[in-house]
Amino acid sequence: MTTMRAGTALKAKTAANGSGQEVNFSISLSGFTSALARAAELTTQ
Repeated sequence: MTTMRAGTALKAKTAANGSGQEVNFSISLSGFTSALARAAELTTQ
């Protein structure tokens, strides 16, 4: 979690369905820290 809070993108790799060819993609972590904080707030109410 610490690394994700400090990062800007989550990089992932998977195999394409059927072909097995590797597919790389990146997911923005913009807003991750605030979303995580909000989720924590909601679970303590």
